Amino acid sequence: MPKPVHELSPFVYAELRKHIRIKTGLMIQTKSECEILSVQINEQIRTQISASTIYRIFIAEKNSKPYLNTLNGLSVFCGFKDWFDFENHINDLSGFDFSYGKIESSEKVLNSFIKLCIQKNQLDILYQYAEQFPNDVEYDKKIRIGYEFYQSLLDNPNSNIEFFEKFSVLPIIREAFFEIMADPDFKIKDYEYGLVSYLKYCEPPKKIKDYRDIIFAKSMLFRYYVLKSNSVKAVEIGSELYQSKLTSNFDFDKLSIFPKLRYLSYQLLYKQMQSDFDSFLAYKQFLLDYCEKNIGNWTLFEKRVAFYNIADVFNMTNADYASIEKLKATFKELIDALPKLMKENSLESLILYFQENASIKLRNLK
Repeated sequence: MPKPVHELSPFVYAELRKHIRIKTGLMIQTKSECEILSVQINEQIRTQISASTIYRIFIAEKNSKPYLNTLNGLSVFCGFKDWFDFENHINDLSGFDFSYGKIESSEKVLNSFIKLCIQKNQLDILYQYAEQFPNDVEYDKKIRIGYEFYQSLLDNPNSNIEFFEKFSVLPIIREAFFEIMADPDFKIKDYEYGLVSYLKYCEPPKKIKDYRDIIFAKSMLFRYYVLKSNSVKAVEIGSELYQSKLTSNFDFDKLSIFPKLRYLSYQLLYKQMQSDFDSFLAYKQFLLDYCEKNIGNWTLFEKRVAFYNIADVFNMTNADYASIEKLKATFKELIDALPKLMKENSLESLILYFQENASIKLRNLK
């Protein structure tokens, strides 16, 4: 009796590919990446899916019809019970997209309710819509609605200041847009104003969440001011981060990996600003030692976040060859998983591959 096969709709196929890419960081564009993915699947869920099967599904054949047991394995690898659980989840997300008017059409671009409200400055009714969301919205749905707000604000030809003034207080916007869809490149118009508005609702810090939010927003602003050579604001906010008693009021170790590593990494930029070469070198060594000490306790995602943030500041501060090689050696597991040609790229090129920020990552998965 032949094994059952399953025909994938373009939407479900794209979502499966996206889930695997987000989980692994692999773009699944080469045979070597298919081999790496095959090994990861076997190691994590003890299911054999060959590299040739992965290659056939994601690269070679546009209309591939995989066996159902292959799809079950891929679904379990992505954190679901089986393929039908994954399909149900994706169909639920499709219905969620429809709830804010996001409709995929191959014939013409259809703007969602969110995008239309932002671009037509109909913010009052959009606010009424957004404030309906409870705090326990499913994470995948937060990603989707956060990305819709991100894209709508990014594409808005008008000022976003009024949006940030009105919406920065809403929990769904704070988490789904500001935090999950953080914009480290400040591509969104008036994003600096947005982060300042975000900070208004967590200062002074009264609980660990406020503390985390302050670390997140001020670190983002600090990096931006350094890149823009705005020394006045960089010194001001850098002093707030690294010279005040900010980190003494709460347990720093309770922070999640993103704000923690941003905070630690960007301190190297602050050391450089102080023109104390010995202190700068000592802190660079501290970062390398910190990674070597903690890497054994980090998940794959946490390793990628740590490498990205430290590689980012090493690139910004023109780190020496020995420091860069030491960083690569510490994160050898990540580097070895790269396609051969990519391993030889510059640190600046490697950084893009390890970017775990959702807004950038999802943009690259389109």
